[in-house]
Amino acid sequence: MKIIFLDIDGVLNSHRTVKAYGRYGFLGFKDEYYLDPVAVKMIEHLCQTLDVKVVISSSWRLGAKLEEFKQLFDHYQVKIPVIGFTPSFHDGVRGDEIQFYLDENKDVTHYVILDDDSDMLDSQKEHFVHVDRADGLSSQNLEDCVRILT
Repeated sequence: MKIIFLDIDGVLNSHRTVKAYGRYGFLGFKDEYYLDPVAVKMIEHLCQTLDVKVVISSSWRLGAKLEEFKQLFDHYQVKIPVIGFTPSFHDGVRGDEIQFYLDENKDVTHYVILDDDSDMLDSQKEHFVHVDRADGLSSQNLEDCVRILT
């Protein structure tokens, strides 16, 4: 199975989207969402063309339900198969949380980490695509994901 570990802030919303919408992206899963629709569509494209599933590693997962992410992506009229969340550890090191998920899910054959932070483990660096939080997910980031996942 191929997995994207997906951060939201800085990836699907960015400083650019904050300026465009005049507000921050996360409002607690209400009826209004402020994500970059192009970035969301790029994630859908990646999932559909490479048969990739999504695991949410973003802080948006805290206290959230899978159904809320389905509604979020339905708002953008995309099909993004979110299958779960990474655990949340007290130290907040995302690389540790991702490694725990990988250790518990041995059927993951390929994975990519999309994040604007860089708190990944050394063993994960070849799977990590660092997104510029000023602009969010780019076409170059998408190409890097394809290279890693294939």
